[in-house]
Amino acid sequence: MKCENGEENSRCGMSKRQVIICSVAAALLIAAVSFWILVVDNISEELTVEAGMQDVDADAFVLREWGLSASFVTDLSTVPLSSPGDYPVQLRYCGCIFDSVIRVRDTVAPDVALRDLSVLSVIMPEPSDFVLEMHDVTQVQAVFVEEPDLSIEGNQTVTISFTDEGGNVTQKQAVLEVIFDTEGPVMDGIESYTIYLGEEVDYLSAVSITDNEDEMPVLTVDDSALDLTKGGEYEIIYTGRDISGNETVETAIITVIDDQTGPSIRGIKSITVYVGESVSYRKGISVVDDYDNDPTLTVDSSRVDLKKAGKYEVIYVARDEAGNETRESATVNVKERPAGFVDEAQIYAAADELLSKIVSEGMSDHEKVKAVYRWLQGNCRYSGSSDKSNWLQAAYVMMSKKSGDCFNYYALSRLLFERMGIPNITVRKVRNHAKDSNHYWSLVSIDGGSTYYHFDSTPRSGSGDNFCLVTDEFLDAYSASHNNSHNRDKSLYPATPASGP
Repeated sequence: MKCENGEENSRCGMSKRQVIICSVAAALLIAAVSFWILVVDNISEELTVEAGMQDVDADAFVLREWGLSASFVTDLSTVPLSSPGDYPVQLRYCGCIFDSVIRVRDTVAPDVALRDLSVLSVIMPEPSDFVLEMHDVTQVQAVFVEEPDLSIEGNQTVTISFTDEGGNVTQKQAVLEVIFDTEGPVMDGIESYTIYLGEEVDYLSAVSITDNEDEMPVLTVDDSALDLTKGGEYEIIYTGRDISGNETVETAIITVIDDQTGPSIRGIKSITVYVGESVSYRKGISVVDDYDNDPTLTVDSSRVDLKKAGKYEVIYVARDEAGNETRESATVNVKERPAGFVDEAQIYAAADELLSKIVSEGMSDHEKVKAVYRWLQGNCRYSGSSDKSNWLQAAYVMMSKKSGDCFNYYALSRLLFERMGIPNITVRKVRNHAKDSNHYWSLVSIDGGSTYYHFDSTPRSGSGDNFCLVTDEFLDAYSASHNNSHNRDKSLYPATPASGP
């Protein structure tokens, strides 16, 4: 190649080599531009996916497979694939960053299964109450096509429309049963009762309420007529109401007692014991009250010293529900043990040994009582007098000497009964005149304490001398013909059956 002026190329500004280089460069530039254009055209500007997809593959944006992979620059976890919308993303492809859009679309209608429903006429159901199962990847709004008519009792068909975020609609039908409830609640535990002046009252503690349709009926109490500061009878009103507006009304009478009288303590008497013995302060003591069926009794024996001879005071305090108190005292006479005094343990051991010879295993209480009577009648003899200050000592005298008066007979039989667990009550004769002698015997039960019969083992001669388990009629007839030998205050003792065991 020569220049236009005919000179050699080396002299016209561009050598042949330079021309070649320029030509190659131009070709490469054209190829690069063409390649870039092809790369840009190979990435889609948008990708449409179905809502609910768990993941999107970046290669889904590549239009032609050249063996080159794309990857997301955008964190895909920030893209809500379950919510319809257009979400911009960036991808890396062939070393370049591209902008694109993921278009999430919901094209699948909700899958719904309904159930039939029963409601009270006062409760409008929600469309969702009918849903048994529902599946959709987006939020679904449920509405009645036509609102149920709760003024019609019985069954009616309801149509419910379900629309998801993609605008897809499913309509389903179900049966609605409308129930008219006219039955009021049932209240249990409402009772009339008695309280004392000023006593606090919980009117609902024992009251319950149920209803055939309403699981949570309401119970109210109107006690506006009650005056706890004044004695009298007052009416309180219980009202139960269910959700349908049905009411049940019941009343109770509260009797307020103005009780200012303390209980009465019966059976208090002076007690004589020996040094070292124990005392049952409550034995034979009873408390009665004009209103309270179960008044309390406390015993203060803190002043008594059973280890030292002397006279001491024991205080009994009875208290009723109204707070009234009655206080009484008794004297405990602690004496030095006389000569020949026997410890309780020794007496009980001797009694048990004697019983082992009198009764046998398998005997009924009736048979045991008769066996004791026969032994006393056949092995002991009557003597004129005894020390009546301690019945246990008197019982031991009869066991050891096998002689004594009526008190000794009574004491030993009582001891044997108590060791066998047979209920018995001490009976003491009421003297007929100032110089009349005392007499002691027992009432004995052979049925565990339900009924009692007279038992008097003191020897007597003549007809009708068997006093083992006899009736009041028998004993009264004998007493009347023998100088009132068994005169007694019948109000203190239980009556016997009309006939013998």
